[in-house]
Amino acid sequence: GLTTAIAAQLTDDAKRKLGRMVYAFALMKALTLVRPFEAKLTTQEGVETFKTLQVVIGNGRFHAGPFLLSPTASITDGKLEVYALEGTGRAAFLKMALHMRGGHQGDLPEVRAYSLSSGKLEAAPQKHVTVDGEIVRRTPLTFKSVPGGLQVMVPKDFGDSS
Repeated sequence: GLTTAIAAQLTDDAKRKLGRMVYAFALMKALTLVRPFEAKLTTQEGVETFKTLQVVIGNGRFHAGPFLLSPTASITDGKLEVYALEGTGRAAFLKMALHMRGGHQGDLPEVRAYSLSSGKLEAAPQKHVTVDGEIVRRTPLTFKSVPGGLQVMVPKDFGDSS
């Protein structure tokens, strides 16, 4: 959807020349290019089908830089945060964008928001998938959280508030 259209505009040359402004230009161009598609999301709760401009699935707190996936999103809770704008209007997308800074896009009636451990996303027509800013796959996409799947070493006092 939209995030992939933005990623496609972000060349290394454009990033060098424009710096952070490249993202604003990429968003404006992507908004003219992106077309609505039908998304089918299969979860443990059932199957939902809806028209959208993008579906976001994340396993941390943030998406696209400073935007929270949800107010309670956590990289350690074993959940994937999913949200999608149900609808195809650019005005609805801009309304959602205003709520994304605090992660409150899921509070809007036109945004579907989920906290899941796994699922499957299908799209018609088939869509490219962006992973951490890189276009790497196509739908259908099966996704799953694997708590403890990545082990890291941290100092003993990591997380101490003292």
